[in-house]
Amino acid sequence: MSDKKDHNKKHYFTTVPKIEVIKVLEEYSKQEEKEDIVLWLKGKEENSEDFELSKFSKEEKAFYLRQKGSLLSKLTGSSLIDKDVLVKFKVDRFHYFTMCHLMFDSKAKEYKIQFGLDVYKSQQRTNFRLMASQLVKIQFKMNNVVFNAHDISAGGTSVTCPEGKEGDYPVEKRFEKNELMVNGKKFDIPLCVIKGTFPDKDALGNETGFLRLGIAFEKLGKDTEEELFKHINSEARAEEVKKKFNLGTKK
Repeated sequence: MSDKKDHNKKHYFTTVPKIEVIKVLEEYSKQEEKEDIVLWLKGKEENSEDFELSKFSKEEKAFYLRQKGSLLSKLTGSSLIDKDVLVKFKVDRFHYFTMCHLMFDSKAKEYKIQFGLDVYKSQQRTNFRLMASQLVKIQFKMNNVVFNAHDISAGGTSVTCPEGKEGDYPVEKRFEKNELMVNGKKFDIPLCVIKGTFPDKDALGNETGFLRLGIAFEKLGKDTEEELFKHINSEARAEEVKKKFNLGTKK
């Protein structure tokens, strides 16, 4: 339905060639400071569990893991044993995702995942543009008007101009004290500038007769810009991982 969303997906995730998967796993195992390996069931990322790498077996194409968390959780063991789980880990600036079956080696007292399915790499794209959808709600308050935005990046957004208000939003018009909401998370945008106007189109590419405004964010504090960038990319990853693994479907 939405070509724009598919276009972003094409650039945001790539499949790691099978001959390079071993190299990625080795690179993760050799990192001095590793982020945890995160496992979760389809549709239940809020109940994810963190693991640390014990060893990497090149011959088995497998990670041996130790569970992290409280002493109680370690004593009771993982609730994900013998289940197909989604896997996330990070190498340098890139996140990798796949699906594995979590096993427990009772003799070694360690968990084990073997990599047999496709591994996906998230692309660190500057100012990735996240499209609004049923799962992603974006609102932008500018000039004391709340707009339902079409998309968002750390650099700006786009909205449809209200009918008859085109003269209020000329190119290079500047507005102070704006607010952005992305799935309920609020960001203060101290200054924005209308950088362009173009015909608004619906999901099928047909012109609606309205004017769309391209808006750039300016004077963002470094912390705010970084937080916004991370939030947008987190929302994008969540949406794309759901599509890659058909999350939300019946088991």
